Amino acid sequence: MMSPTTNKKLQMSNQPEPRTQDISGLLFSLPAELGNTLFKLQYGEVTSSVSERFGSVSTSSLYGNIRSPYEFLDFQRMTPPMSFVEAQDRMIHNIPYFYSNYAIIVAMLGVYALLNNFWLLFFILLIIGGIYGISMLGGADLVIGEWWATSSQLYSTLVIIAVPVFFMSSPLATVMWLLGFSSFTIMGHAALMAKPGKSTFH
Repeated sequence: MMSPTTNKKLQMSNQPEPRTQDISGLLFSLPAELGNTLFKLQYGEVTSSVSERFGSVSTSSLYGNIRSPYEFLDFQRMTPPMSFVEAQDRMIHNIPYFYSNYAIIVAMLGVYALLNNFWLLFFILLIIGGIYGISMLGGADLVIGEWWATSSQLYSTLVIIAVPVFFMSSPLATVMWLLGFSSFTIMGHAALMAKPGKSTFH
């Protein structure tokens, strides 16, 4: 029979040892976490501010508020921002204000990208023309002389032809170029264009 002292020692030995906090790892992780938090706050502020301004504007007015070229290309107001905060403030104001002009720029860049990618243009025309032509049959079979084909056969043939053309057109590269160049152009213009009433001389 064990004594109370021995029993107490056994109970203490069975208890899990307290875990010590890795202070060095915590200190190294703090700067990264702080940087991520600041980036999320800055990014969230820009997106929320722009979204609030877009929320009060109707779709028709977005495409109807095209600013004149003299206002959009006012070189006297184009100055480099003195800080990131100023560039952020300019973008929050200018992106909704010049939205229609930016939409035209994106559309022009999209047309330019299609004209320089024959296979992608051919793919789009093939899909639009094929679907429109098959829908014009109204579900009836296509009959050419003694040859005929059902609507499902026509759709299957369209898919068989369109899939290799789609991969030949490299659509991802074109989309990435369009997104990158459009973002660079829009954000660059919005950051350089000073807000109305602000002095262009620092």
